[in-house]
Amino acid sequence: MALEATQAMHDEARAAGKRVLHEGRFGGYFPRLFAYGLAVSGSEEAALEMAVAAFCETLIARDFRDSEFEVELFRAMREVASKMRAKKVRDGLSLREREVISLIFDAQLDRERAAQVLGLKPDAVVATLMDGLRKMRGRLPASSAAA
Repeated sequence: MALEATQAMHDEARAAGKRVLHEGRFGGYFPRLFAYGLAVSGSEEAALEMAVAAFCETLIARDFRDSEFEVELFRAMREVASKMRAKKVRDGLSLREREVISLIFDAQLDRERAAQVLGLKPDAVVATLMDGLRKMRGRLPASSAAA
């Protein structure tokens, strides 16, 4: 009986610890994940739906260490976005360029993490980033581009 009570207390403490961990991860990653979703979908509603779905998939999959969680979360977000067939944003960028720019600037991932999420080499991430930024700069009005 004492063993069962001890096990029950241990299980309850572990569940409480997981809730705290998940709440912390949600609060820490949600703004970046939402910004990424908004960049690839062009819709706040779609970005919110995608972010929640990505969290659910990642948290249910298994217990990831902090070092793995970020990459797995953004991978799940890409999969969810692809399943939802997010609306195309008309900014002159390819989906890959938009994803790279968003992962670097909105999600604040470094190039190595972005490469892991996208399944690319870090050099390809940098090249895609530069191509996208050049396109964006080319779309600026002449007075802004010179500044």
